[in-house]
Amino acid sequence: MVYRCFSLHRVLFFARLVLLLFSGSSLAVASPEVVRSEHGMQMQVDLNNVDVEPSAFLYEEHAVVVPKQDRALVLSLHPGLQQHLSALLERNEVPAAGVVVMEAKTGRVLAYVSHQSDAKQSNVERAQSVDWAREAKAPAASVFKIVTAAALLDSGITASKKTCYSGGRSSLVASNLLDNPAHDTSCASFAQALGYSINSVFAKLAVQNLKPQTLERYASAFGFGHALPFDLPTSISAVDIPQDDLEFARMAAGFRHSTLSPLHGALLASTIANQGVMPRPYMIQSVRYPCGEIEVAHDSSPFRSVIPSSTARVLGSMMERTVSSGTSYKSFHDKDGKAYLPGVSVAAKTGSLSDSNPFRAYSWWVGYAPAQNPKFAVGVLVVNHPSWRIKAPYVAKEALRYGLYEMKSQKATPSQERACRQGSHDSFSG
Repeated sequence: MVYRCFSLHRVLFFARLVLLLFSGSSLAVASPEVVRSEHGMQMQVDLNNVDVEPSAFLYEEHAVVVPKQDRALVLSLHPGLQQHLSALLERNEVPAAGVVVMEAKTGRVLAYVSHQSDAKQSNVERAQSVDWAREAKAPAASVFKIVTAAALLDSGITASKKTCYSGGRSSLVASNLLDNPAHDTSCASFAQALGYSINSVFAKLAVQNLKPQTLERYASAFGFGHALPFDLPTSISAVDIPQDDLEFARMAAGFRHSTLSPLHGALLASTIANQGVMPRPYMIQSVRYPCGEIEVAHDSSPFRSVIPSSTARVLGSMMERTVSSGTSYKSFHDKDGKAYLPGVSVAAKTGSLSDSNPFRAYSWWVGYAPAQNPKFAVGVLVVNHPSWRIKAPYVAKEALRYGLYEMKSQKATPSQERACRQGSHDSFSG
């Protein structure tokens, strides 16, 4: 990304400020960056020491800022949405969670919530500060079926292909991979298998139609195994593609062998929403300093083309089943079947797995809405103990409800930008 300044001496002035004024811990801005003057001169600025501490977010009427002495980073977050989701997690005493909401087409991050409740954590967990929004600490679970589904569609499997199966609800064994008419008493289309997250169907189809190196290639294209583009450094979503048929089948269905962050989850959803093209996410909108604000000019080009647009369209349609009739139906409809988001089609994939020692139940929701004209892409991870109040699909529904019905556009602050253009060095507070 590029900072736009308006004279050479201000470029140098701003570079010195960046290097000297920002310090802290938790989230470090990726570096190096380039400051460009109006005369085209470029200089590299090391932003390793510019940190964004989520607990230090300051909410203004139309902005979320991270104050640093008398300077601040102005974030792209929507104050209302950010506070709504933070309060939701706090109110329901969620032990840990990460939520990222972004504009589906541009990658602009509108909500970035990393929640951890000290009251629900062990002493060891309290000592291990985790940014649940961008760190890939949790298993990807059945969200990885998005990757597998894309590979299967490109291999020639159609959404309507029928597969009969048995078992596989909470685990997969070798017999689940074999066609056995005597035991395979249930059948589902490929689209239904995604919507209802049917492990045995995905396991069978993967073993019969994919090679490990093929799935590895698709996982890499979707961003697994390497860092993602972002204002802040991202931890890598791990992926391990087994060669053994049973472990390969388990991996393809979402049983271990991969990790994910909510930021990456939102990008997976954005990729499908954008007809197979992954955008570049960003969260730092401008830098506020004595003369006003200097806008951060982000690279608006797509990060990469991941899958063909035809594949993305079919996969997106399949993902709509998750909410219309599948694993996320109850979170998006009341007991009478009335939709909480009336008239809005939602495309999604859920996931769930648990760990022991300490016990952690991970629930995932990754998706976008409206399905036909995507505005928001969402990645939600909720980490619960054995007793719980809400899971990821409920949080996602609330994020979309607020975004679609309550959120108002942030207003620009032209007076501050104008002060910089005029070269004012008057101090300002806030």
